[in-house]
Amino acid sequence: MFNSPTIAQLAVILKNEGWEPNWKSLVPVKPGGSKLPFYCVPPAGGTALHFQDLVKYIPDDQPFYILEALGLDGKNEPHDDIKDMAAHNIKEIRTLQPEGPYLLGGRCFGGRVVFEMAQQLVRQKQQVALLAIFDTWPPFTEKPQDYIPPTRDTKHYITRSLHHIKSGQFVKVAKNYASYRYSKFQWKLKNKIEYIFSNKLDREYKNIMLMHFKTQDKYVAQKYPGKITLIECATFKKELREKWEQLADGGFETYVVPDTDHITIVKEPKLKFFAEKLNFVLEKTHRDINSAVTGNKKSAG
Repeated sequence: MFNSPTIAQLAVILKNEGWEPNWKSLVPVKPGGSKLPFYCVPPAGGTALHFQDLVKYIPDDQPFYILEALGLDGKNEPHDDIKDMAAHNIKEIRTLQPEGPYLLGGRCFGGRVVFEMAQQLVRQKQQVALLAIFDTWPPFTEKPQDYIPPTRDTKHYITRSLHHIKSGQFVKVAKNYASYRYSKFQWKLKNKIEYIFSNKLDREYKNIMLMHFKTQDKYVAQKYPGKITLIECATFKKELREKWEQLADGGFETYVVPDTDHITIVKEPKLKFFAEKLNFVLEKTHRDINSAVTGNKKSAG
């Protein structure tokens, strides 16, 4: 779709019987350019369309690839484990670029996936020149305890009702509770109706997104020996930033996109400011790589 931006061009490709993509996950949204490619993983659901508005801000000499999740086509079995997904993605990018240094980036669920990709690449003795995390909550560092909801029997509701009657807040609390239950019912009903009347691919997408949410909660991270670069929104919490920093044994840097939250950071009109930060980080990484190569040549000489 990104390689054939017009409807006419896309129609020609789709009519070409037997046409198959070269990769199962790797989408060449901007394959041209002379620099090392930048590989990006989208949020839960894993579609390249999440970054479609970002493409126009990426310089022409910067190759840009997106790693979509398996299963979106309804043919391949989706991954239900981040480590398996990371291993699959590495296999994909190494068919295009067999050796490092590698430039990786990801948002939300994708941020955790590229974190694990970087871990695996390092264990394979490959250089990861950039691990860019886009406004992503840090992964668990130990397995979380299973949530056990509190028991709320008849006695509980009688006790709480008496308490609210004595405090004079019973009517207010009852209205709030009724409103909450009604809103929750509406939300469930709306999603159920949308699911029933959606097409097969839409249902598959929603199922994969829910699977990814569960998958990320099972992932337990180890310290990363390299450097982590965090591009965060203005409302990103300090304690989340500190947890990413604690995971980075090889250095940590952060860039804030002003006047943004988790949603607006990748939406117009703020998207261009996010892109400025990303392009700065990419250019800085290329300079560092070139400097290291030059230094090695001088040392060898």
